[in-house]
Amino acid sequence: WEGGQRSAHGAGWIAACRIGFPDRTIGSLVNDAARSGAPLDAQQQEVLAIYASHLAGLIEHQRAQEALRRAQFSLDRAGDSIYWVGEGGRIVYVNETACRTLGYTRDELLQMTVHDLDPDLASRSTVEHLRELREEGVAKLETRHRTKDGRLLDVEVVGNFVEVAGVTHSCAIVRDISRRKRAQAALRASERRFRALFEHAPVAMLMLDAGGLVVAGNLAAQEVLGYDMEHLAGRHGSELLDPAELPSAAAPFADLVAGRLERIPFAERCFRRADGSPVWCRHALTAVRDEQGQLMVAIVTLEDVTAQKVTESALAASEHRAAAMISAMPDVVCRIRADGTLLEVHVPAGGEWFVPPAEAVGRGIDEILPAVAVEATYEAIAACLGAGDMRRIEYETELHGRRVVREVRFCASGDDEVVVIARDLTEHRALEEQLRQAAKMEAIGKLAGGVAHDFNNLLTTILGMTEFVLAGLAPEAEIRPDLEQVVAAGQRAAALTQQLLAFSRKQVLQQRVLDLNRVVGDDEQMLRRLLGEQVVLEVTPAATPLWVKADPTQLQQVIINLAVNARDAMPAGGTLAISLEGGVP
Repeated sequence: WEGGQRSAHGAGWIAACRIGFPDRTIGSLVNDAARSGAPLDAQQQEVLAIYASHLAGLIEHQRAQEALRRAQFSLDRAGDSIYWVGEGGRIVYVNETACRTLGYTRDELLQMTVHDLDPDLASRSTVEHLRELREEGVAKLETRHRTKDGRLLDVEVVGNFVEVAGVTHSCAIVRDISRRKRAQAALRASERRFRALFEHAPVAMLMLDAGGLVVAGNLAAQEVLGYDMEHLAGRHGSELLDPAELPSAAAPFADLVAGRLERIPFAERCFRRADGSPVWCRHALTAVRDEQGQLMVAIVTLEDVTAQKVTESALAASEHRAAAMISAMPDVVCRIRADGTLLEVHVPAGGEWFVPPAEAVGRGIDEILPAVAVEATYEAIAACLGAGDMRRIEYETELHGRRVVREVRFCASGDDEVVVIARDLTEHRALEEQLRQAAKMEAIGKLAGGVAHDFNNLLTTILGMTEFVLAGLAPEAEIRPDLEQVVAAGQRAAALTQQLLAFSRKQVLQQRVLDLNRVVGDDEQMLRRLLGEQVVLEVTPAATPLWVKADPTQLQQVIINLAVNARDAMPAGGTLAISLEGGVP
């Protein structure tokens, strides 16, 4: 029978009927009560088939109800609002999300049209979307919906035209994009702030892509490098560097692109401005990556340190000149901290100090200087740092077995250290002593000159009167030899006064050619009397004349001085031998 079948089961029969539809089976209806020795008749089979068909309809209706409840449950709890709109824009269905979003009840919304919700529905862009929706069957647009309390929400609407029972409906899925819009607005504001910050930052900044091309540069970077943005954008970073810098810069940038580095620390490099002039910059690179870790841009920060480099170069040159000046000084130069610690010591080449400079640095002055200088040095350091002016001390001490005189000058260098210059005044003091001695001798010479001048006047009178007396005596007069000795002694005295005058620089020396044999012979008798009886004088003249050019008075004084020195060297008496010999000049 249609819709049923029978099968053998044990000793009897069981009637079974398929429950379902022509295209599918839902289940089977089995009549256990029909177990008997005979099958069902035709009427019974028909009744069973009708019952199975009715049962299939009930089961299908129940399943449809359950599916509808599940669908309704899903629609009500969907994250997006769902609207069904009929003719004239009237709302015929809304889910719970739409009610919660707009603040209306379901009944309130079902009494409204889409014109009540969308204030922009009549706008040109919305009309265009609706026309597209009718032509294509589906459309997507962004608009605004008004809530019950009057707020306007930014929404995204995806619409579909559906025909149900000959009536065209529009199914609209509406998503609240207010947060996204706010986020997008905040992002745009953030981008504007970042752009303004980037553009007007006082630090020069560039953005390089993974290929090393400049994609952006702020105003400070344009000023440092001398490019405007039109000529800077698209330029390779290597074009901005001095060629000598390229070998050392390429590898770190490749590591940054490959992800092996996230940041290249600050380094000083020479860049080239648009006009080709060099500019020294302290620069660093930082990677900005996407979610996959790929390099989006590398941010380069540049700090122009050209002026600093020039200053450092000038400072180095100044320090070099200062070091050269210190090296050329004949003095010991030190830097000493306020507590007496030696920070630096320079001893000139060939100079002497208490210890080698390398051993002095870091030690206290009380370990190095002699005791006579320590206390005075501490006092001078304190006074110099306190008043800020120069201080000077002087002391005498023993250095490597000889007495030395040191002059030490102190000058403040900062708040807690002084520069000390120590000069050896030993030779200077010796020269000063010689100068004082020379001054004494000059004074003695002046005194001797005055005495000699007066004595010479007396001798003139004595010699004149004696020669006058001699002129009146007979040759054989007994007193004549004595008077002649008086004249000779007067003449020698006159010669001595001439020497004193010459010593005092009041008499000009009169040089002439003399025979040394004759000069010594003329003085021999005077020398014997000058030497006394205990000294025997032996004079051996040369075989030939010994011609010399000299002042006779000065030469006579030399001979007398030699004789007197010899006599004084022989207090017990002896022999003074004077030998005259000619030699080859």
